[in-house]
Amino acid sequence: MKVLEGIIVSTKMEKTAVVEVYSKTPHPMYGKLIKTSKKHKADTTGFEAKVGQRVRIAETRPLSSDKKFKIIELIEEVVGTKKTATTETPKLVVARKTTKKAVQKSSNPTSQKLRGARKEKKN
Repeated sequence: MKVLEGIIVSTKMEKTAVVEVYSKTPHPMYGKLIKTSKKHKADTTGFEAKVGQRVRIAETRPLSSDKKFKIIELIEEVVGTKKTATTETPKLVVARKTTKKAVQKSSNPTSQKLRGARKEKKN
């Protein structure tokens, strides 16, 4: 019997919660730890499931076509604001940098003359 620990991501279905479970496995060749996640549907009978709660789920007989786990314990309650799985893994924000070439192209007078000449040829 598998016992896993994860965070509730969704409770939109009746008597069912989607639990996201994180695991770290080493890369077969390089040995670097790779973080993977998997979502399991779990039965919530007997528990008041809320998004953001940390729960322990156990494998059971198939309860439906894709529900094969049951919540056995609430580990951490949600306090105050809603916590979601996205707070666990922050997203990368990439800022765009202006390069010297981009600045030179916009301020180069010869390129502006060429653009003006091309416009005159079109007319």
